[in-house]
Amino acid sequence: MVTNLTYLGSAGLGLALVAAGALLGFTDAGMEHGGDGAAETDVDLVGGEGAGAGVASGLSLLSVAGLGAVLFGFGAGGYVSSALGAPPLLAVPAGVAGAAGCFRLTAWLRRTLIRTLDTGAAFGETDFLFRAGTVTIPVPPGGTGRGQVLVQVEGRTFYLPAVTDADHELHVGEAVQITATNAGLYTVEADRSQ
Repeated sequence: MVTNLTYLGSAGLGLALVAAGALLGFTDAGMEHGGDGAAETDVDLVGGEGAGAGVASGLSLLSVAGLGAVLFGFGAGGYVSSALGAPPLLAVPAGVAGAAGCFRLTAWLRRTLIRTLDTGAAFGETDFLFRAGTVTIPVPPGGTGRGQVLVQVEGRTFYLPAVTDADHELHVGEAVQITATNAGLYTVEADRSQ
């Protein structure tokens, strides 16, 4: 039978694992792989804030922070529902719901931090103007959609959302130059100097 002590132990262990995952994420080795050994990816499987948010941030159930978030969420959800007088048959599902919610929250926070730290928050938009870049996600023609370009500034790599006014798509690997910016969206054109 699951008791309040079990829930508290799960929450405590989970909190320790989340802290360990965060600590590993700030080491040089951790940052090379998106933190705590989980490979970082920019692919968002559900178009934004959905269930694939963990995958989009590099957080997985097998990572230290991911496992910690699940354990903490289970322990916190189960303990709160049990403390409010829910029978054990309802406290366990509440713990599972807490685990899922905590994992998604941790993934969202991680993705936000990754984007803030790796996309130039310390730089102003104008710092990227007239910089050369490389297309990493195809940029649709005529401003009909967004793509992404990789730009390097002062030894740091930035992935910026991009549109183009060109009448043709800019393909992955194509050299481009940033010509304008508007509220975090960068206009690019093919780099003719190369």
